[in-house]
Amino acid sequence: MIKLKNIVIKNNIANSEIIPEDSKVSGNIEIDLSQNKIINFVLPYNYEWCKKHLEYAKDYLMELYKSKEGIPKEKTIMWC
Repeated sequence: MIKLKNIVIKNNIANSEIIPEDSKVSGNIEIDLSQNKIINFVLPYNYEWCKKHLEYAKDYLMELYKSKEGIPKEKTIMWC
């Protein structure tokens, strides 16, 4: 699970705070939406193993961008 907060999409770039499950500290992610590519990220200390979580965040931000719907302030992404 990963939570996205303060989602901003502007000029084909998406930015969001990211909070991995059980973390009290947030990191951030930046996506180039025109290339469907993570261009910058910071995971909280001791959560470096959560790099796969970034792909779920990227996929959601791409879907949000393509949908042209309103941008939520936050989103929790879960998978099994």
